Amino acid sequence: MLQRPISLPLVLMLAAAIPSLGRSQIKLDSVPSEYIPTAGSELPEPVSMASFSFEVNKKTGRARIVVEYTYPDQPAFGIDGGAGPKPTYVQLPGLTYDQDAQTVVYESGDTRTVCAEVRKGRLLFWRRTIIENLLMDVGARL
Repeated sequence: MLQRPISLPLVLMLAAAIPSLGRSQIKLDSVPSEYIPTAGSELPEPVSMASFSFEVNKKTGRARIVVEYTYPDQPAFGIDGGAGPKPTYVQLPGLTYDQDAQTVVYESGDTRTVCAEVRKGRLLFWRRTIIENLLMDVGARL
């Protein structure tokens, strides 16, 4: 009998570009600690953060964090293992898109951290927005 996985908090550690600012721990969401693939032995596998990125809405000045998850056998199972753990989309208070500087900024108290740079890109005939993550020393804890 399989038990329902326990949801654990996902805490994203934001490391500032300026070392004197230190680290901030922000609880983003609760995510399942296990994922049951639809391929292989179909036994639960531990979930971990694969990556995170930023999304911006240029019209409203809003920004949000997108956290992608993985499990150990996901590369081997591919699409046969199912869609995998669902990503988390979080709009944090203090995280905004600065249109003038074209950056994603996190403000907390009197601390202002530039998290990403936003620029226009082009691939043949298509134009797109490129968001370059500037946070180098970032970890997540499940």
